[in-house]
Amino acid sequence: MSLVKFKVTADVLNARSTPSITAKVVSTLKLGQIVNVVRGKSKVVNGTKWYKIKLAPKKYCWASAKYLKRITPKYRALVAQKAKQVYKTIIDVGCRHASGAKTLAQIKTKKVTTCATAVSVSLQEAGVLRKGTLVSHTKRVGSSKAIKKKNSIGKAISGTSNLISGTYKIVRIGKTFGHMSAKYKKPGNVLVYDSNIAIIRDANSMYSCNNGGSQKRNGKYIHNITKSGYNFTSPVLYVINIYN
Repeated sequence: MSLVKFKVTADVLNARSTPSITAKVVSTLKLGQIVNVVRGKSKVVNGTKWYKIKLAPKKYCWASAKYLKRITPKYRALVAQKAKQVYKTIIDVGCRHASGAKTLAQIKTKKVTTCATAVSVSLQEAGVLRKGTLVSHTKRVGSSKAIKKKNSIGKAISGTSNLISGTYKIVRIGKTFGHMSAKYKKPGNVLVYDSNIAIIRDANSMYSCNNGGSQKRNGKYIHNITKSGYNFTSPVLYVINIYN
């Protein structure tokens, strides 16, 4: 279960046992009070939208969405915004692709980056990944086996313990990008391949620091937006679905 923090904007807000103005009042919320709304659990009843609130372990109630203001960031939108800046920086400072893990500082100081570095910096700046840490693909899963075999997350992604709880959900895909469900092709979501990790830019493209040779001109990077190539034909092992 994932929770989203909201602030009460009414002087007094009745929290009820069910999403109905005639339901029993089980708690009274006060102006400015912070409450935990259960993500994805809202209902519209007679034109009024209600949020399900977790008051305590195993204790829930419902309150009108009209008087609740979200304060938890929309992380996916933040990742998309930060990725745009990070991948532009890679171009501006003349970064080149290099294999092997590099320290995050090298993205600017030594003009060297990997796909994991670029993704990790974007996630860190959006508050989804702990500072100074990496999340990356592994090379232990063969692409030819990825769709047929349900490999564990640990065999495909390293550094998941560095991700901030409540900001994401990892979903196994086992399909090519073109066959992925549209609900996962959201800007800011992270794609994990057998040999790449990238951030979705839109439904038809992604930010990627891999496939380096095709992105160079006269030995220099010219872009980090992939619209075709192996990224779209290799199976996506997992999507790190960032919450909005």
